[in-house]
Amino acid sequence: VAVHTGDLMLGILGESESMQVALLSEALQVALQTCGMTSVLRCSVLVTKETLNLLYTEGLSVRFLGECAVRGLHTHPQVFEFVQPNEVGKLETLVTFKQAMEAHQEQRYEEAVALYSRVLEVNPGDVVAARRKALAVNREWVDELPADRKSRV
Repeated sequence: VAVHTGDLMLGILGESESMQVALLSEALQVALQTCGMTSVLRCSVLVTKETLNLLYTEGLSVRFLGECAVRGLHTHPQVFEFVQPNEVGKLETLVTFKQAMEAHQEQRYEEAVALYSRVLEVNPGDVVAARRKALAVNREWVDELPADRKSRV
């Protein structure tokens, strides 16, 4: 599941016998791109910052994953994961993951690698942490999350 909030334009074209619906929206493109990332990153629920800002999140476990490059658009929405109550490994490592992301973004690579490693010790199936660790090992920071299975982040 992926949720994004934004504007769209909807129009109905044609005659009464052959009507078609036309939908124009950057928001739809972002939503589709984010939805595709759920399977790549093995995340149950992803939301963009635009949606997160509208939600009451007290008591929910949320972690920032990075930005998403959207094909054909210049926008790079920030993407967050709602960690589910049954995802014990992710819940236990929320703080460590956040520290790893901060260290990584600030180019403190050795610290980031160590922190991602701690996350992966508790939760070896954390795809995002594994991909981010690989980047930190190579002393790289990539803001963008994978748009498809061919991407490297």
